[in-house]
Amino acid sequence: MFSLAFFCAAFLKERDYFGARQVIVTSASSKAALGLAFLLSCARSAGDGFEIVGLTSSANAAFVGARAVYDRVVTYDAIASLTLEAAALIDLGGDAKLCAAVHERLRDALKWSALAGFTHGDALGASHASLPGPQPMLFFTPDHILRLRREWGGDVLRARLAEAWLAYLAFVAPWLRYEYSATPGGVEAAYAEMLSGKTPPSKAHILTIPAEG
Repeated sequence: MFSLAFFCAAFLKERDYFGARQVIVTSASSKAALGLAFLLSCARSAGDGFEIVGLTSSANAAFVGARAVYDRVVTYDAIASLTLEAAALIDLGGDAKLCAAVHERLRDALKWSALAGFTHGDALGASHASLPGPQPMLFFTPDHILRLRREWGGDVLRARLAEAWLAYLAFVAPWLRYEYSATPGGVEAAYAEMLSGKTPPSKAHILTIPAEG
């Protein structure tokens, strides 16, 4: 998930954020979204002049705001409050209805849109042909890994990724709680918790699948 955040942030910077005045990230409480917002906030210079906007549920809004990597937190039921200025959208949830709502709200103000995650999964089979604004592109991380390996060289790529990862670890250290499990029942329980949406954003499961026999 951090690789997705790293390569997406690098791509946006390469493209001058598509001229956006606001970079909108869905599923703002997810680890990938927090990583992306963290990296965007670190890379942003005074001349970039864009706002980082996190879209999240009402239940997670306070948590997301407390992380202080988004300039503004907007709940899913308040999409109508998004400002009508140049925007780039990174959808990390894969909720087709949510994506459509943002496109409908921003229309021509939306300069770039990408599907980068599929937590909800309904975007995989959804058609976006009729959406106003730019058609969402699929942001496929392996393509960008290979591209930047060619452009930067393997050593530079590994060094930059490691530097960003260490900075992110320092960011999450005060609030992220790790829960370890190495039993079949523990792995199954963690998976069920995740599927039910009951895993709080402040928790990270670290699971070891026991070898058979």
